Amino acid sequence: MPTLEAPSPKLILKKIEEASKLLGLESESLLEKAGWSERLQTDLKDNEALPPLPRLRTLAETSGLPLEFFLSEYRIPITPARFRAGTPDVEVTEKSNSAYYQRKTILRLATLADLLANAIKKEAVEPFVELRRSLHSKKGDPARLLLEALGIKPRNYPIGPKLIESVTRLGVQIIYTGVYHEANLVGLSWWHRGFLPIIACSTAVSVKRSYFTVAHELMHLLTDVDPGQDGEGYRCAPVPHERGPKEREEELRANQAAACVLMPDEMQSDARTVVGEEGPVAGARQLSNEWEVSAQAVGLRLVNWKLATWPEISVLFEPSDFARAKAKPKKGFSTPERTREVLRLLYDSGVSAGYLSWATGLTLDRVLVDLGRLKPEDSASRVRE
Repeated sequence: MPTLEAPSPKLILKKIEEASKLLGLESESLLEKAGWSERLQTDLKDNEALPPLPRLRTLAETSGLPLEFFLSEYRIPITPARFRAGTPDVEVTEKSNSAYYQRKTILRLATLADLLANAIKKEAVEPFVELRRSLHSKKGDPARLLLEALGIKPRNYPIGPKLIESVTRLGVQIIYTGVYHEANLVGLSWWHRGFLPIIACSTAVSVKRSYFTVAHELMHLLTDVDPGQDGEGYRCAPVPHERGPKEREEELRANQAAACVLMPDEMQSDARTVVGEEGPVAGARQLSNEWEVSAQAVGLRLVNWKLATWPEISVLFEPSDFARAKAKPKKGFSTPERTREVLRLLYDSGVSAGYLSWATGLTLDRVLVDLGRLKPEDSASRVRE
C-alpha cells in the first residue's frame, strides 16, 4: 500500500529509476524533460539532498504518475513492456496523442486493480468464477443462460441496474473512472492477478450507455477472457490498435450478447408496437427511455428483430459519446454506490485520497465527498450528487 512516511533521497532516486523504465527513458532524460537542473540532480545523487516539493510535482506531472508514487515504496503493478505496448514511439511530452493517454490509462487502472487485489480475498470472487464454470458447462444462448442464472426475469426491465447489483454480489469489481476520456475508451475488463474480475467504465457516457458497457464487458469475462495469471498478472488487450481479427470478432459477439441481456426477445412485441407507431429512430429513443438502455443498443436489437435497417438507424450512432462529452464526465453522473464502496475499502486499508483520485481520474473533491470526508456544498468544484 502507498505510504507517505519520511521519504529518503535514496527512495526518490529509486522511484525516478522505476518511472524512467516505465517510460522507456534514461533517468537523466526524464529529469531534463521535467525541468530539473544539473545542480538539482547532483544534489540529490551526490549530496543526498531532498528536492523541493514543487520539483517533485513537476516530475509527477511530466511522467504521468501521482506524486505519492515518488514518496512511497508502492510499486506500479505493470511491466514496462505492457506499459509501452503498442506505443514505443510516443514521447512523454506528446500529450495530444491518444496513444499517450491510453498508456496512462492502463497504468492507472492496473494500479487501482492491484490495490483492490490487496484488499479482497480470493474467496470473495469464487461465486463469479463458479457462475462462469456453470455457463461453460451448458449449451445455449449465453445471454439467456446468464439471466436465468442470476434470476432476472426477461420482462422485468430495466435490467441494467439489476445486472450490476447481481454480479457485484458475486465478486465482480465495477469501477466508474474518469481516466478514459482523453484515451477515447468506454470500457475495459480483465482478470487482475488471475483471480479478480475487473470492469472499468467511463463517466463520459450516459448512465444508460454504461449499462450496455457493463453487460458487454461482463460477456468478455464470462466467455472469451480466461482467468489465470500470465507473466504480468494482467490479462487484457488494453489498446484498440492491438486488436486483431480475433479480438474484433470477440467485440462483435460481446456487443450482440450485451444487447440480448439488456433486451431479451420477450421485449420484441413491445418494440414492434412502438416502432410501428413512431418509426425506427423515434421508436428507438422512446424505448431507450423506457428500458433504460442506450438508443444505440436499442437500434442494434431492432435490426436483430428485423424491425429496422442499418441505414434507418445510423443517425443514432452520430455523433459519438466522446464527441458530445468533450472529455468531461457526463452531466449529472454521480459516482455509483459500488464505486463508493471500493473507494472506502481502499481508503480504510491505508490508500490516500490523493492516490485514489489519480487512479480513478475522479477529482479530489469527488473522492472526498464519496468518502464522507467533505460535504458536497463545501466542494470547491461543486460536485454533483
